[in-house]
Amino acid sequence: MLQAASPALNESISRPFDLEPAREAFLRHYIDDLGTPIAIAYGLSATHADALLNAVRSKHEALSGAYCVQGSSAPELRAMGLVGPRGGLLTDLGVAVHHALKEMER
Repeated sequence: MLQAASPALNESISRPFDLEPAREAFLRHYIDDLGTPIAIAYGLSATHADALLNAVRSKHEALSGAYCVQGSSAPELRAMGLVGPRGGLLTDLGVAVHHALKEMER
């Protein structure tokens, strides 16, 4: 029979981000309003845009070249849905915004 998870574990699963709830809610609402990757790219702060532009392809065999973000802005990018919950890997939306930023850079 399975044991019930501890309250601390339940809390960590339900809140995977390292941000205060108000900031997390604002970032989610902000991204939902923008919609397209190009609009999101134009609306990003310089810090967030720089983190996405500097995302590097993972050399790990199991990740098959997925883009990874490192740095202090990863939790905020995660709250916006641009970075996945583990390891700083970009989501599909994050990759689309990354490509939009690269295109804007040209």
